[in-house]
Amino acid sequence: MRTPEFRIPGRLSRALAGDSQGLSFAEAIWGLAFPALADLDDLPEGAEIVALDKEPANLEALRRADRLVAVKAYSTTSAIVQALSHLHHLRIAFLIDLKCPGAELQRLSGCASLEHLLLFSAKTLTDLGPLAGLRKLRSLFLHDVPGLDLTMLPPLPTLNEFVFYGNFLKGVKLQSFAPLGRLDSLRRLELRNVRAADGSLAPLAALRGLEHLFLPTNEYEVEEYARLASALPAAQGRCLNPLWEPGHDEAGAPRFACPKCGGPQVFLTGKETRRSCRVCNAARVDQHLARWNAAR
Repeated sequence: MRTPEFRIPGRLSRALAGDSQGLSFAEAIWGLAFPALADLDDLPEGAEIVALDKEPANLEALRRADRLVAVKAYSTTSAIVQALSHLHHLRIAFLIDLKCPGAELQRLSGCASLEHLLLFSAKTLTDLGPLAGLRKLRSLFLHDVPGLDLTMLPPLPTLNEFVFYGNFLKGVKLQSFAPLGRLDSLRRLELRNVRAADGSLAPLAALRGLEHLFLPTNEYEVEEYARLASALPAAQGRCLNPLWEPGHDEAGAPRFACPKCGGPQVFLTGKETRRSCRVCNAARVDQHLARWNAAR
């Protein structure tokens, strides 16, 4: 193939090989340029990566692109999902602005090699049941899926990463995190602007293989975080520590300085906690640590 822009770039190749530099798969490839086409008759033979324009011409040509490994669609229609289902070597599908019913994603089960699925602005998706047939799915990234109900979440036994971003302004409120306990192969879980209405983190304690966990550190009671930290001793994440320090700026000054002594302030993990100085607010910090340790 004489058009190198349609070959898998090094950064993507490394991420596919599992070298994500400690990041989620989605974050490791974020900002990566996919060569875009408005007419798929222009797709070079042997192309491995492509982005589809919002209304690509000659979509049927996509079915013949049997070497494609990564596809980004800027407007995901039923026709595009159907065309993707014929790509047996496809490993990455980045689907933006889902225009078809969420149930249409069941067609992706035809992508026998699909490992990474990224869904951005999938407002028609209400449950993840249609993904049950993705036998090799390793990572799932969701952004702005406001109507999602996890009640019918399938087990997805090969899934190692689940990253769910709610809309920045409205967020997503789930009835409970209980269905997430079915994803017992997870090693990374990130829930950003996603909240459990019942206020319980207990279901996440079932995810014994977790290595990385991101949750907001001020959304749940101190005891919920402390008990989860006790249940997941091998996992890493700010939410699993009783307090955390935001560090220093480039000049070496604390990012959040105590107004009294100028020393660094720390954030206390838990609902309705306050930023505190270890020196000037020592009693508050000690009380918080005692509450945390008592819950464990």
